[in-house]
Amino acid sequence: MTAPTRPRGYSRRVALEPEFTLTQLGDLTVAELLAGVVQDERDATDLVGNASFLEADYVLLRTDQLAPEFFDLSSGLAGAVTQKFANYRLGLIVAGPLPRVASASLEAFIIESNRGSLLAFVPDRDAALLRLENR
Repeated sequence: MTAPTRPRGYSRRVALEPEFTLTQLGDLTVAELLAGVVQDERDATDLVGNASFLEADYVLLRTDQLAPEFFDLSSGLAGAVTQKFANYRLGLIVAGPLPRVASASLEAFIIESNRGSLLAFVPDRDAALLRLENR
């Protein structure tokens, strides 16, 4: 029996399990993504599923671990990603510098997010951990 042939240029997405570093802050477990980029809703699903399996309360992502489309609210990626986290009641902290050209709608989204407890944008990892310690 021969293996099925695939058309030239065929490619498939191979999902890799996200790897995390876990940090315990009192009664909170924070899962920090070690490598990879959240490029679409499927990546967010994988991230949420794996962090939930580890019983994390929050996921910490650096801004460079989010596709540039995340910061363009018209793409819908930020909404899809944050909705995944909200559905599973898993917090998301985004740490790092924001794109230089931030739209007014992105700035409003960040301000509103920072008022809540499940989604926050902070300047760096230390600020993320401090925010969670003081929640």
